[in-house]
Amino acid sequence: MKIIKDGITSTAAEGRISLQIPQTNVSFRGMVYETEEIPDEWVIKLHNRRYPTTGNETGYLFLTEAGWKANKDKIREAFATAKFKRGSWNEFEQHVLDHFKRVEKSTRRRVSFLLKKVGALQDTLFLEEREWML
Repeated sequence: MKIIKDGITSTAAEGRISLQIPQTNVSFRGMVYETEEIPDEWVIKLHNRRYPTTGNETGYLFLTEAGWKANKDKIREAFATAKFKRGSWNEFEQHVLDHFKRVEKSTRRRVSFLLKKVGALQDTLFLEEREWML
């Protein structure tokens, strides 16, 4: 995936505690941004910061656990050099743990919800098939 160069560390460099990656077009209003290629498994688009987007849902780009592990040292360094930190590194790491737990829990709930919908649709389909047999 192509992102703006240093996008992974930019929020930490501002002193913010977040795994969100700023997202914009690589060419926006005539400005061309320098980009870098990162592995797709490093990022995920989350709907309402909770579960992965599906279909037409919109969302924001966040680091996955693989992306966090691969970039943790760079993020720590960027956060340490920030002029206006909004917390400590320990709070950052706790936020990361809480974030991944919340995403996993929300994703499990979403999968359960969607499976129930699929089941209801399948029941309707099979009911219609049975009516044709009568």
